[in-house]
Amino acid sequence: YWYFQKNTDSGSFFSGILLNDGQRLHSGISNVFCDNQEGIWMSTNKGLYYYNPYRFSFSGFNSSFFQFKGTDDLKVFCFEALSDKLLIGTLNGIYTEEIDQENQSQIRLLVPGLRCHTLFKSKSGVIWIGAEDGLYSMRPDGSVSKTLDVYAYTIIEPVPGTLVIGTSNHGLLQLEEASKRVSTLFAHSLLPDIRQVVSWNRHWVGFCSNGLFFVDPIKRKVQYAYENGRHMAANLPPDVRVLVCLFADKEGLLWLGTYGGLYVWDPVKAHMYRLSTSEGLVNNSVKAIVQDADRSIWVTTSKGISRIEKKRSGAGYKFTIRNYNENDGVS
Repeated sequence: YWYFQKNTDSGSFFSGILLNDGQRLHSGISNVFCDNQEGIWMSTNKGLYYYNPYRFSFSGFNSSFFQFKGTDDLKVFCFEALSDKLLIGTLNGIYTEEIDQENQSQIRLLVPGLRCHTLFKSKSGVIWIGAEDGLYSMRPDGSVSKTLDVYAYTIIEPVPGTLVIGTSNHGLLQLEEASKRVSTLFAHSLLPDIRQVVSWNRHWVGFCSNGLFFVDPIKRKVQYAYENGRHMAANLPPDVRVLVCLFADKEGLLWLGTYGGLYVWDPVKAHMYRLSTSEGLVNNSVKAIVQDADRSIWVTTSKGISRIEKKRSGAGYKFTIRNYNENDGVS
């Protein structure tokens, strides 16, 4: 993987994780989280690893640190910050990483038994936990209570105090955080197995097993992209009908990651751009999309990373792609 300093396109490549005891780990990194001290936490199927940017060294936490005695791999799915602690969501429960009196990092089981897939911190400071058996809330003191019997895949907070929850089994829900009042915005029969929802262009856009959909939060109406061309061209390419990820950038463009390339929808020009290996993308199987402080778009794929710069022109946008692949050490 690569480590980039903020506001720069130069970085350091690490072909493996070299621990303080001299061991080198070669394993796929499934999740990365930057904490409040600019340290980097990395999850693999072998455990959790921490990179100290000031000491330029790694520390490893294998399954024994997690009180994990199973024979399966330890699966870390998500991270979130809670005051001075790091929350770690796994299929074996929720753990915290804390610094003890001897300035040593300790892993402690905080919530046992929860098969956690999602951690979301609301604007009020409440941590929301999406687990396979329900939606839970965690207060700053660490107390946990079950709020809903749903399987939450994705959570957004379009208005402070109001959560919109995409589930795999109960459709799209709205939760008033203070009163815990829950309402069903759209039933599971209409939006089954929701995987992601983002705020975009005064709407919510997401995808489920039926495809890409748009929600008007004022009129409380939902439409699939293939139904009409109001939000997007109705005749979408086949790739867009099987989505992997969505991202709404700061300029109002909607990015759609698929197994067959990257698509960019410009709502002003009503134009869909396709970026694939033919246009210079490092690989067509897109995994994730983010935007940095310089407004560059970073795209991770199965075989490398692409950094995309976009410039507005009279006819629309022009994209410049710089790739990092196995020739640069990305594997």
